[in-house]
Amino acid sequence: MKKFTTLILLLFVITGSLLCQPTSWLIQFSDKKNNCFSLDNPAAFLSYDALERRVRQGIPLDEKDLPVSEYYIKQLLEYNLDIKLISKWFNVVIVMPESQRDIQAIIRLPFVKSLQTMSLPKGKTSDETSRKFGFSEVYSNVSKTDFEYGNSYLQNHIIRADSLHKRNYTGQNIKIAVLDGGFMGTDTIAAFAALFHSGRLVGTRDFVTPGGSVYAHSGHGTAVLSQLGANDPGNIIGTAPDASYYLLRTEDVYGEYLLEEYFWAAGAEYADSAGVQIINSSLGYSVFDNPEENHTYEELDGQTTPVTLAAEIAASKGILVISSAGNEGDGPWTYITAPADAPNVLSIGAVNQQGEYASFSSVGPTADGRIKPDIAALGQGNLVSTPTGGLSLSSGTSFSSPLIAGLAACLMQACPEKTPAQLRTILRNTASRANHPDSFLGYGIANGISALSHALIIHENDPYIRVSIVPNPLQGVSRFSIKAEDQIIKIVMYDSTGAVFRPEIVHIYGSRAEVSFSCDARRGMYMVFVYTKYSVSGHKILFI
Repeated sequence: MKKFTTLILLLFVITGSLLCQPTSWLIQFSDKKNNCFSLDNPAAFLSYDALERRVRQGIPLDEKDLPVSEYYIKQLLEYNLDIKLISKWFNVVIVMPESQRDIQAIIRLPFVKSLQTMSLPKGKTSDETSRKFGFSEVYSNVSKTDFEYGNSYLQNHIIRADSLHKRNYTGQNIKIAVLDGGFMGTDTIAAFAALFHSGRLVGTRDFVTPGGSVYAHSGHGTAVLSQLGANDPGNIIGTAPDASYYLLRTEDVYGEYLLEEYFWAAGAEYADSAGVQIINSSLGYSVFDNPEENHTYEELDGQTTPVTLAAEIAASKGILVISSAGNEGDGPWTYITAPADAPNVLSIGAVNQQGEYASFSSVGPTADGRIKPDIAALGQGNLVSTPTGGLSLSSGTSFSSPLIAGLAACLMQACPEKTPAQLRTILRNTASRANHPDSFLGYGIANGISALSHALIIHENDPYIRVSIVPNPLQGVSRFSIKAEDQIIKIVMYDSTGAVFRPEIVHIYGSRAEVSFSCDARRGMYMVFVYTKYSVSGHKILFI
Protein backbone atom coordinates (compact mmCIF):
# COMPACT_ATOMS: atom_id res chain seq x y z
CA MET A 1 0.00 0.00 0.00
CA LYS A 2 2.90 2.34 0.83
CA LYS A 3 4.44 1.73 -2.61
CA PHE A 4 1.10 2.40 -4.31
CA THR A 5 0.49 5.67 -2.44
CA THR A 6 3.99 6.97 -3.14
CA LEU A 7 3.74 6.28 -6.84
CA ILE A 8 0.32 7.94 -7.12
CA LEU A 9 1.62 11.06 -5.36
CA LEU A 10 4.63 11.10 -7.68
CA LEU A 11 2.31 10.81 -10.66
CA PHE A 12 0.29 13.88 -9.71
CA VAL A 13 3.34 15.95 -8.76
CA ILE A 14 5.03 15.57 -12.15
CA THR A 15 1.97 15.54 -14.40
CA GLY A 16 1.57 19.30 -14.32
CA SER A 17 5.20 20.00 -15.20
CA LEU A 18 5.01 17.80 -18.29
CA LEU A 19 1.92 19.23 -19.96
CA CYS A 20 3.98 20.83 -22.71
CA GLN A 21 6.70 18.21 -22.91
CA PRO A 22 6.13 14.92 -24.76
CA THR A 23 6.59 12.18 -22.19
CA SER A 24 7.23 8.47 -22.09
CA TRP A 25 7.20 6.14 -19.11
CA LEU A 26 9.90 3.70 -18.09
CA ILE A 27 8.33 0.68 -16.41
CA GLN A 28 10.63 -1.63 -14.48
CA PHE A 29 9.48 -5.16 -13.75
CA SER A 30 10.16 -6.85 -10.44
CA ASP A 31 11.40 -10.14 -11.96
CA LYS A 32 11.42 -12.30 -15.10
CA LYS A 33 8.91 -14.94 -14.05
CA ASN A 34 6.41 -16.56 -16.42
CA ASN A 35 9.13 -16.48 -19.08
CA CYS A 36 8.91 -18.67 -22.15
CA PHE A 37 12.72 -18.67 -22.34
CA SER A 38 15.11 -20.57 -20.10
CA LEU A 39 18.82 -20.48 -19.33
CA ASP A 40 18.82 -24.20 -20.10
CA ASN A 41 18.23 -23.38 -23.78
CA PRO A 42 20.25 -20.21 -24.43
CA ALA A 43 20.35 -20.76 -28.21
CA ALA A 44 16.74 -19.61 -28.28
CA PHE A 45 17.83 -16.03 -27.51
CA LEU A 46 21.62 -15.89 -28.01
CA SER A 47 23.57 -16.63 -31.18
CA TYR A 48 26.21 -19.34 -31.40
CA ASP A 49 28.90 -16.62 -31.49
CA ALA A 50 27.52 -15.02 -28.34
CA LEU A 51 27.56 -18.35 -26.52
CA GLU A 52 31.04 -19.20 -27.78
CA ARG A 53 32.36 -15.82 -26.56
CA ARG A 54 30.96 -16.42 -23.08
CA VAL A 55 32.26 -19.96 -22.78
CA ARG A 56 35.69 -19.10 -24.16
CA GLN A 57 36.06 -16.39 -21.51
CA GLY A 58 34.48 -18.43 -18.74
CA ILE A 59 31.46 -16.12 -18.41
CA PRO A 60 28.35 -17.85 -17.02
CA LEU A 61 24.85 -17.09 -18.22
CA ASP A 62 22.70 -15.14 -15.78
CA GLU A 63 19.24 -13.66 -15.51
CA LYS A 64 20.25 -10.53 -17.45
CA ASP A 65 20.66 -12.75 -20.51
CA LEU A 66 16.99 -13.75 -20.38
CA PRO A 67 14.53 -11.65 -22.39
CA VAL A 68 11.89 -9.65 -20.55
CA SER A 69 8.89 -11.78 -19.60
CA GLU A 70 6.59 -12.00 -22.60
CA TYR A 71 3.68 -12.60 -20.23
CA TYR A 72 4.28 -9.23 -18.55
CA ILE A 73 4.45 -7.48 -21.89
CA LYS A 74 1.17 -9.05 -22.98
CA GLN A 75 -0.44 -7.78 -19.78
CA LEU A 76 0.75 -4.23 -20.55
CA LEU A 77 -0.57 -4.41 -24.11
CA GLU A 78 -4.09 -4.70 -22.71
CA TYR A 79 -3.79 -0.99 -21.90
CA ASN A 80 -3.73 1.82 -24.43
CA LEU A 81 -0.02 2.29 -24.87
CA ASP A 82 2.73 2.08 -27.44
CA ILE A 83 5.86 0.14 -26.46
CA LYS A 84 8.83 2.16 -27.65
CA LEU A 85 11.69 0.05 -26.29
CA ILE A 86 12.42 -3.13 -24.33
CA SER A 87 15.63 -3.70 -22.37
CA LYS A 88 16.35 -7.13 -20.91
CA TRP A 89 19.48 -5.98 -19.04
CA PHE A 90 17.49 -3.39 -17.09
CA ASN A 91 14.27 -5.49 -17.19
CA VAL A 92 12.29 -2.46 -18.35
CA VAL A 93 9.97 -1.33 -21.09
CA ILE A 94 9.47 2.26 -22.20
CA VAL A 95 5.94 3.08 -23.23
CA MET A 96 3.78 5.97 -24.39
CA PRO A 97 0.36 5.71 -22.74
CA GLU A 98 -2.70 7.48 -24.11
CA SER A 99 -3.93 8.64 -20.70
CA GLN A 100 -2.88 9.03 -17.08
CA ARG A 101 -5.68 6.61 -16.21
CA ASP A 102 -3.74 3.86 -17.97
CA ILE A 103 -0.65 4.67 -15.91
CA GLN A 104 -2.60 4.53 -12.68
CA ALA A 105 -3.87 1.06 -13.62
CA ILE A 106 -0.38 -0.11 -14.57
CA ILE A 107 0.99 0.99 -11.20
CA ARG A 108 -1.31 -1.56 -9.53
CA LEU A 109 0.04 -4.51 -11.49
CA PRO A 110 1.86 -6.89 -9.09
CA PHE A 111 4.90 -7.35 -11.33
CA VAL A 112 5.58 -3.61 -11.77
CA LYS A 113 8.45 -2.52 -9.56
CA SER A 114 8.68 1.19 -10.45
CA LEU A 115 7.73 3.86 -12.97
CA GLN A 116 9.68 6.88 -14.17
CA THR A 117 8.85 9.64 -16.63
CA MET A 118 11.23 10.36 -19.49
CA SER A 119 11.21 13.29 -21.92
CA LEU A 120 10.75 12.79 -25.64
CA PRO A 121 11.89 15.04 -28.49
CA LYS A 122 9.28 17.66 -29.34
CA GLY A 123 9.68 16.88 -33.01
CA LYS A 124 12.26 16.80 -35.77
CA THR A 125 13.70 20.23 -36.45
CA SER A 126 17.24 20.04 -37.77
CA ASP A 127 20.13 17.64 -37.66
CA GLU A 128 22.11 18.83 -34.66
CA THR A 129 25.05 16.53 -35.26
CA SER A 130 27.59 19.35 -35.05
CA ARG A 131 26.42 20.41 -31.58
CA LYS A 132 26.21 16.88 -30.24
CA PHE A 133 29.34 15.35 -31.68
CA GLY A 134 31.80 18.11 -32.47
CA PHE A 135 31.61 17.00 -36.09
CA SER A 136 32.53 19.59 -38.68
CA GLU A 137 33.66 19.47 -42.28
CA VAL A 138 36.77 21.61 -42.48
CA TYR A 139 38.02 20.89 -45.99
CA SER A 140 36.28 19.18 -48.88
CA ASN A 141 37.75 17.41 -51.90
CA VAL A 142 41.00 16.52 -50.14
CA SER A 143 43.67 15.66 -52.72
CA LYS A 144 45.12 12.15 -52.98
CA THR A 145 48.67 11.08 -52.28
CA ASP A 146 50.49 8.24 -54.02
CA PHE A 147 50.53 6.17 -50.81
CA GLU A 148 47.94 3.40 -50.42
CA TYR A 149 46.32 5.14 -47.43
CA GLY A 150 45.99 8.46 -49.19
CA ASN A 151 45.61 11.24 -46.67
CA SER A 152 44.40 8.73 -44.08
CA TYR A 153 48.00 7.62 -43.57
CA LEU A 154 48.70 9.77 -40.51
CA GLN A 155 45.67 8.63 -38.50
CA ASN A 156 46.75 5.03 -39.10
CA HIS A 157 50.44 5.62 -38.56
CA ILE A 158 50.24 7.67 -35.36
CA ILE A 159 48.86 4.60 -33.52
CA ARG A 160 50.92 2.17 -35.67
CA ALA A 161 47.86 0.51 -37.17
CA ASP A 162 49.72 0.50 -40.49
CA SER A 163 52.40 -1.72 -38.91
CA LEU A 164 49.74 -4.28 -38.02
CA HIS A 165 48.29 -4.11 -41.54
CA LYS A 166 51.72 -4.93 -42.98
CA ARG A 167 51.60 -8.14 -40.95
CA ASN A 168 48.16 -8.94 -42.43
CA TYR A 169 46.29 -8.08 -39.24
CA THR A 170 43.36 -6.11 -40.60
CA GLY A 171 40.50 -7.17 -38.30
CA GLN A 172 39.51 -10.22 -40.33
CA ASN A 173 36.74 -12.34 -38.71
CA ILE A 174 36.21 -9.78 -35.93
CA LYS A 175 32.67 -8.45 -35.48
CA ILE A 176 32.30 -4.78 -34.51
CA ALA A 177 29.07 -2.99 -33.62
CA VAL A 178 29.02 0.75 -34.28
CA LEU A 179 26.44 2.59 -32.16
CA ASP A 180 25.71 6.01 -33.60
CA GLY A 181 23.16 8.52 -34.87
CA GLY A 182 22.90 7.35 -38.48
CA PHE A 183 24.92 6.21 -41.47
CA MET A 184 23.74 8.24 -44.45
CA GLY A 185 25.34 7.22 -47.72
CA THR A 186 27.14 4.22 -46.28
CA ASP A 187 25.22 1.88 -48.58
CA THR A 188 26.19 3.76 -51.74
CA ILE A 189 29.66 5.33 -51.48
CA ALA A 190 32.94 3.83 -52.66
CA ALA A 191 34.65 3.83 -49.25
CA PHE A 192 32.40 0.98 -48.07
CA ALA A 193 31.82 -0.90 -51.33
CA ALA A 194 34.12 -3.71 -50.18
CA LEU A 195 32.03 -4.15 -47.02
CA PHE A 196 28.90 -4.83 -49.03
CA HIS A 197 30.48 -6.84 -51.84
CA SER A 198 32.17 -9.22 -49.37
CA GLY A 199 29.12 -9.59 -47.12
CA ARG A 200 30.84 -8.04 -44.11
CA LEU A 201 28.06 -5.54 -43.45
CA VAL A 202 26.25 -8.20 -41.44
CA GLY A 203 23.40 -6.31 -39.80
CA THR A 204 21.63 -3.00 -39.22
CA ARG A 205 18.99 -1.92 -36.71
CA ASP A 206 17.30 1.39 -35.88
CA PHE A 207 16.39 1.58 -32.18
CA VAL A 208 15.24 5.21 -32.29
CA THR A 209 12.64 4.60 -34.99
CA PRO A 210 11.95 0.85 -34.95
CA GLY A 211 11.71 -0.48 -38.47
CA GLY A 212 13.46 2.58 -39.88
CA SER A 213 16.58 2.71 -41.99
CA VAL A 214 19.95 3.50 -40.42
CA TYR A 215 20.86 5.19 -43.72
CA ALA A 216 18.13 7.84 -43.39
CA HIS A 217 19.63 9.99 -40.64
CA SER A 218 22.94 11.79 -40.06
CA GLY A 219 26.34 11.42 -41.63
CA HIS A 220 28.11 11.22 -38.28
CA GLY A 221 28.06 7.43 -38.20
CA THR A 222 29.29 7.42 -41.80
CA ALA A 223 32.35 9.43 -40.78
CA VAL A 224 32.90 7.26 -37.71
CA LEU A 225 32.66 4.04 -39.73
CA SER A 226 35.21 5.38 -42.20
CA GLN A 227 37.84 5.43 -39.44
CA LEU A 228 37.19 1.71 -38.98
CA GLY A 229 35.95 0.00 -42.10
CA ALA A 230 36.76 2.22 -45.08
CA ASN A 231 38.75 0.40 -47.77
CA ASP A 232 39.31 2.64 -50.76
CA PRO A 233 43.04 2.40 -51.58
CA GLY A 234 44.64 5.73 -52.44
CA ASN A 235 41.79 7.59 -50.77
CA ILE A 236 40.96 6.31 -47.28
CA ILE A 237 41.72 3.14 -45.31
CA GLY A 238 40.26 2.40 -41.87
CA THR A 239 42.13 0.72 -39.06
CA ALA A 240 40.10 -2.51 -39.44
CA PRO A 241 39.29 -2.65 -43.17
CA ASP A 242 38.59 -6.41 -43.16
CA ALA A 243 36.39 -6.63 -40.04
CA SER A 244 32.64 -7.29 -40.13
CA TYR A 245 30.19 -4.63 -38.99
CA TYR A 246 26.79 -4.09 -37.41
CA LEU A 247 25.44 -0.55 -37.87
CA LEU A 248 23.08 0.35 -35.02
CA ARG A 249 21.24 3.66 -34.73
CA THR A 250 20.81 4.38 -31.03
CA GLU A 251 21.10 8.17 -31.09
CA ASP A 252 18.42 10.72 -32.00
CA VAL A 253 20.45 13.52 -33.59
CA TYR A 254 17.49 15.92 -33.39
CA GLY A 255 17.67 16.35 -29.61
CA GLU A 256 19.39 15.22 -26.44
CA TYR A 257 17.34 13.15 -23.99
CA LEU A 258 18.00 10.65 -21.23
CA LEU A 259 15.89 8.17 -23.18
CA GLU A 260 18.75 7.84 -25.65
CA GLU A 261 20.85 6.09 -23.00
CA TYR A 262 18.25 3.30 -23.04
CA PHE A 263 18.39 3.20 -26.84
CA TRP A 264 22.14 2.67 -26.35
CA ALA A 265 21.46 -0.18 -23.91
CA ALA A 266 19.07 -1.84 -26.37
CA GLY A 267 21.67 -1.54 -29.11
CA ALA A 268 24.36 -3.06 -26.91
CA GLU A 269 22.02 -5.93 -25.99
CA TYR A 270 21.42 -6.61 -29.68
CA ALA A 271 25.17 -6.52 -30.35
CA ASP A 272 25.79 -8.92 -27.49
CA SER A 273 23.16 -11.37 -28.71
CA ALA A 274 24.62 -11.23 -32.22
CA GLY A 275 28.02 -12.22 -30.89
CA VAL A 276 30.09 -9.10 -31.56
CA GLN A 277 33.53 -8.80 -29.97
CA ILE A 278 33.84 -4.99 -30.02
CA ILE A 279 31.42 -2.10 -29.54
CA ASN A 280 32.43 1.38 -30.67
CA SER A 281 30.42 4.24 -29.21
CA SER A 282 31.27 7.74 -30.42
CA LEU A 283 28.53 9.09 -28.18
CA GLY A 284 28.52 10.81 -24.82
CA TYR A 285 25.93 12.05 -22.35
CA SER A 286 26.01 14.80 -19.72
CA VAL A 287 23.59 17.66 -20.45
CA PHE A 288 20.12 17.26 -21.93
CA ASP A 289 17.43 19.44 -23.49
CA ASN A 290 15.35 18.89 -20.36
CA PRO A 291 17.57 20.25 -17.53
CA GLU A 292 15.86 17.98 -15.02
CA GLU A 293 17.55 15.03 -16.73
CA ASN A 294 21.08 16.49 -16.63
CA HIS A 295 23.89 14.45 -15.12
CA THR A 296 26.18 15.91 -12.51
CA TYR A 297 29.92 15.36 -12.36
CA GLU A 298 29.35 13.34 -9.18
CA GLU A 299 27.33 10.85 -11.25
CA LEU A 300 30.38 10.07 -13.39
CA ASP A 301 31.56 7.50 -10.87
CA GLY A 302 31.30 4.46 -13.13
CA GLN A 303 28.18 3.07 -11.51
CA THR A 304 25.34 5.57 -11.83
CA THR A 305 24.19 6.70 -15.29
CA PRO A 306 22.07 4.26 -17.30
CA VAL A 307 24.44 4.23 -20.28
CA THR A 308 27.44 3.57 -18.05
CA LEU A 309 25.65 0.70 -16.34
CA ALA A 310 24.74 -0.73 -19.76
CA ALA A 311 28.34 -0.42 -20.94
CA GLU A 312 29.56 -2.24 -17.84
CA ILE A 313 27.07 -5.05 -18.46
CA ALA A 314 28.27 -5.30 -22.07
CA ALA A 315 31.86 -5.56 -20.82
CA SER A 316 30.83 -8.23 -18.32
CA LYS A 317 29.51 -10.29 -21.27
CA GLY A 318 33.01 -10.40 -22.77
CA ILE A 319 32.73 -7.46 -25.20
CA LEU A 320 35.47 -4.88 -25.60
CA VAL A 321 33.57 -1.60 -25.26
CA ILE A 322 35.34 1.49 -26.62
CA SER A 323 33.94 4.98 -26.08
CA SER A 324 34.88 8.50 -27.10
CA ALA A 325 35.86 10.63 -24.10
CA GLY A 326 33.80 13.61 -25.26
CA ASN A 327 34.42 17.04 -26.80
CA GLU A 328 33.93 19.17 -23.69
CA GLY A 329 37.56 19.99 -22.85
CA ASP A 330 37.28 23.64 -23.80
CA GLY A 331 33.62 24.03 -22.82
CA PRO A 332 31.78 24.64 -19.54
CA TRP A 333 31.45 20.92 -18.74
CA THR A 334 35.17 20.09 -19.33
CA TYR A 335 34.95 16.49 -18.10
CA ILE A 336 34.45 13.19 -19.88
CA THR A 337 30.89 12.15 -20.62
CA ALA A 338 29.07 8.89 -19.91
CA PRO A 339 29.78 6.03 -20.65
CA ALA A 340 33.47 7.00 -20.80
CA ASP A 341 33.50 6.89 -16.99
CA ALA A 342 32.80 3.14 -16.90
CA PRO A 343 35.65 1.19 -15.22
CA ASN A 344 35.73 -1.57 -17.86
CA VAL A 345 35.27 0.67 -20.88
CA LEU A 346 38.28 1.86 -22.86
CA SER A 347 37.68 5.60 -23.21
CA ILE A 348 39.57 7.50 -25.88
CA GLY A 349 40.90 11.05 -25.91
CA ALA A 350 42.14 13.06 -28.89
CA VAL A 351 45.48 14.44 -30.04
CA ASN A 352 46.29 16.73 -32.97
CA GLN A 353 48.51 15.89 -35.93
CA GLN A 354 51.60 16.77 -33.89
CA GLY A 355 50.65 14.21 -31.25
CA GLU A 356 49.68 16.88 -28.73
CA TYR A 357 46.55 17.09 -26.59
CA ALA A 358 43.61 18.49 -28.58
CA SER A 359 42.05 21.26 -26.51
CA PHE A 360 38.46 20.10 -27.05
CA SER A 361 39.11 16.57 -25.77
CA SER A 362 37.26 15.91 -22.50
CA VAL A 363 39.39 15.37 -19.42
CA GLY A 364 39.24 13.28 -16.26
CA PRO A 365 39.45 12.08 -13.66
CA THR A 366 36.19 10.32 -12.91
CA ALA A 367 34.20 11.45 -9.89
CA ASP A 368 35.74 8.62 -7.86
CA GLY A 369 39.27 9.57 -8.86
CA ARG A 370 40.13 7.07 -11.64
CA ILE A 371 42.30 8.10 -14.60
CA LYS A 372 40.24 8.79 -17.70
CA PRO A 373 40.50 8.90 -20.64
CA ASP A 374 42.45 5.66 -20.93
CA ILE A 375 44.43 6.26 -24.14
CA ALA A 376 44.38 8.57 -27.16
CA ALA A 377 44.50 8.66 -30.95
CA LEU A 378 44.27 11.31 -33.65
CA GLY A 379 41.07 13.32 -33.25
CA GLN A 380 41.89 16.65 -34.85
CA GLY A 381 42.10 16.86 -38.64
CA ASN A 382 41.01 13.28 -39.34
CA LEU A 383 40.22 12.30 -42.89
CA VAL A 384 36.62 11.04 -42.98
CA SER A 385 34.05 9.96 -45.55
CA THR A 386 30.98 12.11 -46.13
CA PRO A 387 27.50 10.83 -47.07
CA THR A 388 27.98 12.04 -50.64
CA GLY A 389 31.17 10.04 -51.08
CA GLY A 390 33.59 12.92 -50.65
CA LEU A 391 36.44 13.20 -48.17
CA SER A 392 36.72 15.86 -45.49
CA LEU A 393 38.90 16.74 -42.54
CA SER A 394 36.94 16.63 -39.30
CA SER A 395 37.67 16.74 -35.59
CA GLY A 396 36.34 15.15 -32.42
CA THR A 397 36.92 12.23 -30.07
CA SER A 398 34.17 10.67 -32.18
CA PHE A 399 36.98 9.82 -34.61
CA SER A 400 39.78 8.91 -32.21
CA SER A 401 37.54 6.25 -30.64
CA PRO A 402 36.88 4.19 -33.80
CA LEU A 403 40.57 4.35 -34.74
CA ILE A 404 41.30 2.52 -31.48
CA ALA A 405 38.37 0.14 -31.98
CA GLY A 406 39.85 -0.90 -35.31
CA LEU A 407 43.31 -1.23 -33.80
CA ALA A 408 41.86 -3.50 -31.12
CA ALA A 409 40.22 -5.64 -33.82
CA CYS A 410 43.61 -6.16 -35.46
CA LEU A 411 45.06 -7.20 -32.10
CA MET A 412 42.14 -9.58 -31.50
CA GLN A 413 42.82 -11.20 -34.87
CA ALA A 414 46.50 -11.58 -34.00
CA CYS A 415 45.93 -12.81 -30.43
CA PRO A 416 42.50 -14.51 -30.26
CA GLU A 417 43.26 -15.99 -26.84
CA LYS A 418 43.47 -12.56 -25.21
CA THR A 419 40.41 -11.36 -23.33
CA PRO A 420 39.06 -7.80 -23.60
CA ALA A 421 40.36 -7.09 -20.09
CA GLN A 422 43.84 -8.22 -21.14
CA LEU A 423 43.73 -6.11 -24.30
CA ARG A 424 42.66 -3.03 -22.32
CA THR A 425 45.63 -3.51 -20.02
CA ILE A 426 48.03 -4.13 -22.90
CA LEU A 427 46.90 -1.03 -24.80
CA ARG A 428 47.32 1.14 -21.71
CA ASN A 429 50.68 -0.34 -20.71
CA THR A 430 52.19 0.16 -24.16
CA ALA A 431 50.89 3.70 -24.79
CA SER A 432 53.17 6.74 -24.90
CA ARG A 433 52.56 7.94 -21.33
CA ALA A 434 52.27 4.57 -19.63
CA ASN A 435 54.79 5.55 -16.95
CA HIS A 436 53.21 8.92 -16.18
CA PRO A 437 49.48 8.94 -17.06
CA ASP A 438 47.41 12.09 -16.60
CA SER A 439 43.83 13.31 -16.86
CA PHE A 440 44.24 14.74 -20.37
CA LEU A 441 45.43 11.78 -22.44
CA GLY A 442 45.42 9.02 -19.85
CA TYR A 443 48.20 6.55 -20.62
CA GLY A 444 48.93 8.34 -23.88
CA ILE A 445 48.83 7.61 -27.60
CA ALA A 446 48.24 3.95 -28.40
CA ASN A 447 50.99 1.98 -30.15
CA GLY A 448 49.70 -1.01 -32.08
CA ILE A 449 53.02 -2.68 -32.79
CA SER A 450 54.18 -2.38 -29.17
CA ALA A 451 50.84 -3.77 -28.04
CA LEU A 452 51.20 -6.69 -30.46
CA SER A 453 54.72 -7.46 -29.27
CA HIS A 454 53.56 -7.40 -25.67
CA ALA A 455 50.50 -9.54 -26.40
CA LEU A 456 52.53 -12.21 -28.16
CA ILE A 457 54.81 -12.74 -25.19
CA ILE A 458 53.86 -16.09 -23.61
CA HIS A 459 54.17 -15.77 -19.86
CA GLU A 460 54.80 -18.81 -17.68
CA ASN A 461 51.50 -18.30 -15.88
CA ASP A 462 49.53 -17.76 -19.10
CA PRO A 463 50.61 -20.39 -21.65
CA TYR A 464 48.67 -21.18 -24.79
CA ILE A 465 47.51 -24.74 -24.21
CA ARG A 466 46.96 -27.01 -27.23
CA VAL A 467 44.14 -29.53 -26.94
CA SER A 468 43.45 -32.62 -29.06
CA ILE A 469 40.23 -34.64 -29.26
CA VAL A 470 40.10 -38.15 -30.76
CA PRO A 471 38.31 -39.63 -32.51
CA ASN A 472 36.67 -36.76 -34.36
CA PRO A 473 34.27 -37.24 -36.04
CA LEU A 474 32.63 -39.98 -33.97
CA GLN A 475 31.15 -42.76 -36.07
CA GLY A 476 29.54 -45.73 -34.38
CA VAL A 477 31.22 -44.99 -31.04
CA SER A 478 30.06 -43.11 -27.95
CA ARG A 479 33.38 -42.28 -26.31
CA PHE A 480 36.13 -39.79 -27.08
CA SER A 481 39.35 -38.73 -25.38
CA ILE A 482 40.81 -35.30 -24.72
CA LYS A 483 44.47 -34.57 -24.21
CA ALA A 484 45.84 -31.17 -23.14
CA GLU A 485 49.25 -29.77 -22.30
CA ASP A 486 48.10 -28.83 -18.80
CA GLN A 487 45.82 -30.01 -16.03
CA ILE A 488 42.20 -30.20 -17.18
CA ILE A 489 39.80 -28.59 -14.72
CA LYS A 490 36.43 -29.20 -16.35
CA ILE A 491 34.69 -29.94 -19.64
CA VAL A 492 31.47 -28.31 -20.88
CA MET A 493 29.56 -29.45 -23.97
CA TYR A 494 26.82 -27.72 -25.97
CA ASP A 495 24.63 -29.31 -28.61
CA SER A 496 23.68 -27.68 -31.91
CA THR A 497 20.81 -25.77 -30.27
CA GLY A 498 23.15 -24.11 -27.79
CA ALA A 499 21.78 -26.07 -24.85
CA VAL A 500 24.17 -27.65 -22.37
CA PHE A 501 24.76 -31.31 -23.25
CA ARG A 502 25.47 -33.51 -20.24
CA PRO A 503 27.41 -36.72 -21.07
CA GLU A 504 26.80 -39.78 -18.92
CA ILE A 505 30.43 -40.01 -17.74
CA VAL A 506 33.32 -37.56 -17.72
CA HIS A 507 36.56 -38.88 -16.23
CA ILE A 508 39.48 -36.47 -15.85
CA TYR A 509 42.98 -37.80 -15.25
CA GLY A 510 45.26 -34.78 -14.99
CA SER A 511 45.89 -33.70 -18.59
CA ARG A 512 43.67 -36.45 -20.05
CA ALA A 513 39.93 -36.91 -20.02
CA GLU A 514 37.47 -39.49 -21.28
CA VAL A 515 33.89 -38.58 -22.19
CA SER A 516 31.12 -41.13 -22.65
CA PHE A 517 27.51 -40.69 -23.71
CA SER A 518 24.60 -42.79 -24.92
CA CYS A 519 24.53 -43.99 -28.51
CA ASP A 520 20.99 -42.63 -28.55
CA ALA A 521 22.35 -39.08 -28.40
CA ARG A 522 21.30 -36.86 -31.27
CA ARG A 523 23.73 -36.90 -34.16
CA GLY A 524 25.18 -33.60 -35.27
CA MET A 525 27.69 -30.94 -34.30
CA TYR A 526 28.70 -30.37 -30.66
CA MET A 527 30.94 -27.76 -29.07
CA VAL A 528 33.38 -29.00 -26.44
CA PHE A 529 35.00 -26.40 -24.19
CA VAL A 530 38.06 -27.59 -22.28
CA TYR A 531 39.04 -25.60 -19.20
CA THR A 532 42.61 -26.07 -18.04
CA LYS A 533 44.48 -24.39 -15.21
CA TYR A 534 45.44 -21.46 -17.40
CA SER A 535 43.17 -21.40 -20.44
CA VAL A 536 39.85 -22.28 -22.03
CA SER A 537 39.51 -23.49 -25.62
CA GLY A 538 36.54 -24.42 -27.78
CA HIS A 539 36.42 -27.32 -30.24
CA LYS A 540 33.84 -28.65 -32.68
CA ILE A 541 33.15 -32.39 -32.61
CA LEU A 542 30.88 -34.22 -35.05
CA PHE A 543 28.76 -37.25 -34.09
CA ILE A 544 27.64 -39.14 -37.23
